[in-house]
Amino acid sequence: MENQPTFCPNCGKEIEAGSVFCTNCGTKMENQPANETSTANSVKPFVTEEQREILKNGATNLWEWIVSAVKAPTKNVQENTPLWFSWLSIILTAIFGALALGKILVNIITNASTSVGNALGSANNSLGSLYNQNVENTVANTANHVFGQMIFPIIISFIILHAATILGGWLANFAILGDKTFTFKKMLNYYGRFMFFYLH
Repeated sequence: MENQPTFCPNCGKEIEAGSVFCTNCGTKMENQPANETSTANSVKPFVTEEQREILKNGATNLWEWIVSAVKAPTKNVQENTPLWFSWLSIILTAIFGALALGKILVNIITNASTSVGNALGSANNSLGSLYNQNVENTVANTANHVFGQMIFPIIISFIILHAATILGGWLANFAILGDKTFTFKKMLNYYGRFMFFYLH
């Protein structure tokens, strides 16, 4: 046990057993085993107690905000509500809106292709079966592929549309109607609450 190498707690360089000072950085050595020194220096909490409390309060506040947005989306909101609550609801609305739009478009394209195949099938059985075997599946696969390629631009477009709506609403209240108490943050909170209600 005494022949184990010891390491400097400051620079980490191996030093001779029994040395009083580190030969590399000059730090005074304490009489601790090497394992205890390295463990004491390396064990630090990943999240401090203060950070844990902030996260807990944020999650609690978010839940209260969601419940109040679902129950009464037009209720007056407090100015100290974190902005990320509203942005979260806007982003979720954009994602779900884009997915719904894509699903609707893919279904329209697939159903149109099926209708063409059925029309050809009723006119001439061999032509209809040839269409159904070769074209219909290809159309459905292509529609799904195109939607997969377009999902992120569609989501970004929805977010831009939401941002333009928020800016327009704020400008209408603040600049045109002259309500100087209606801040951009207040408009964002109103819109976020309404969008979360819409998601519900």
